[in-house]
Amino acid sequence: MRDLARIAKVSHVTVSKALRNDPKISLATRRRIQELAQKQAYRPDPLLRALAEYRRDRRTRAYQATLAWLDFYPQPHGMDRILDFRQYREGAMARAQELGYKLEIIAPGQSRLGDDALKRILLARGIQGLLLPPQPHDNAVLTHDFAEFTAVTFGFSLKQPQFHLITNHQFHSSALAARVLREYGYRRIALMLTQQTDERSLHNFLGGFLTEQAQWPASHRVPHLVFDEKEGNERDVQPYLPWIRRHKPDAILTSSLPATRDLLNMAGLRIPDDVAMAGTAVPDAGRAGINQNSIEIGRVAVDTLIGMLYRNERGVPAIAHRILIDGYWQDGPTAPDKRREGTG
Repeated sequence: MRDLARIAKVSHVTVSKALRNDPKISLATRRRIQELAQKQAYRPDPLLRALAEYRRDRRTRAYQATLAWLDFYPQPHGMDRILDFRQYREGAMARAQELGYKLEIIAPGQSRLGDDALKRILLARGIQGLLLPPQPHDNAVLTHDFAEFTAVTFGFSLKQPQFHLITNHQFHSSALAARVLREYGYRRIALMLTQQTDERSLHNFLGGFLTEQAQWPASHRVPHLVFDEKEGNERDVQPYLPWIRRHKPDAILTSSLPATRDLLNMAGLRIPDDVAMAGTAVPDAGRAGINQNSIEIGRVAVDTLIGMLYRNERGVPAIAHRILIDGYWQDGPTAPDKRREGTG
């Protein structure tokens, strides 16, 4: 580091801060020193870095920089209607604060910021790190210039550009739910997915469930159902009454608890007396299903982003990484363990 300082004609403290992307050092100086470090094949000592990180962890973190949470939903609080997405942000904010970073929410969709205007605002505020939460629509495409920024995204809704992403291990989640329901004594377990969830998950929920179902006796296999939830009321599921009456599931794993409840009510079935119900995403207590660990997803996203900033990784990566966070089964009254009741 002192060799780099001598070549760059700056102090070794400036070199240290530049390599850590400290915003107190000008952007031009940071880039000059980082490029010099690459040319000189500079590699930090991993043991010394670990010691430095340990020392920093032992004291209160001073302000490091500001990160941006870019909310592209067109309506105010549109994203907040989905509890998992709120928990992404809560986890990200908590982790950012722990590490000395501020997380600023910017809503380009609500303020109608164009590509150039958004870029100017980010640069003017000295923001280099971006968190891109789930987009309002599937297969979203962002035309913004990300060359000067470091970004990670949540989930699969952003089709282009392809950044490193963090999401729940959805294949594992639905497979785990299917296994737990089998252990709890249910045999004719069905899967109900909204079309939006199926597409947003790249069919991972479906894939995990079908992998488990393939191991069951043929008499226990209920055809899955993917339905279009447009209005959010009974009209969405009324066409599927023949499906539930014909196949008579004793448990349903669903991505939409309200729609599934509507369908069961129309069929005259009680939860959980006639049919158990579990969700693919139940972030709060009181319902059975998979807790996707959404707060942890937000925390890991911040850790990933700060690590990339430290390594000066900018723009769209050549190879996008996918970091999958395991969820866990959460007990609830909608899918009781039949073994405890002596009915399994």
